[in-house]
Amino acid sequence: VAKVYDVSAGNPYFAKLICRALFFAMIKKRDCYVTPREVEDAVCGTLNEIGGNSFAHFWQDGITEPPPRSEEVSVLRRKVLLSLAESIRKASDFTSGATRQQVSDVAKTFHLTDSQVDTELREFERRQVVINVDGRCSPKVFLFTRWLIEKGYQEIITTLLDRDALMQTKKQEEAD
Repeated sequence: VAKVYDVSAGNPYFAKLICRALFFAMIKKRDCYVTPREVEDAVCGTLNEIGGNSFAHFWQDGITEPPPRSEEVSVLRRKVLLSLAESIRKASDFTSGATRQQVSDVAKTFHLTDSQVDTELREFERRQVVINVDGRCSPKVFLFTRWLIEKGYQEIITTLLDRDALMQTKKQEEAD
């Protein structure tokens, strides 16, 4: 129970997803004794099934601007989350998080400024999407951290590239 709580940060939606996978795995094994290993297997199974729509509220909630500005804010937030994920991946210890400077350094590849990164990280902290412990930032929900690093990075970057390609095509059509 403690392991499920730690991975889901007590979020009932994510805890339920993990427990569901755990329940079906234990039925399949005909076993009623759950160890941390079974919980880890359930987390891996959940990560394989879960998509970006389960986490989209992390980057979409709290945007007060109307479209198209709201989409720009959402894209900025996703780029900051991608930068955070890459910073944590480089550290190779998913539990330690990353410093703001490490996130800012990676964010430069997305053409983000230090102030944009700092502003969005503070907003994520205010909304408790990201926690800051001893100057190191990481997503509060460890399942989200794992998803960002293992699956989400590719899923989010693809949506950003698709959007950029669409914008380029639109600009090209307007120019013709």
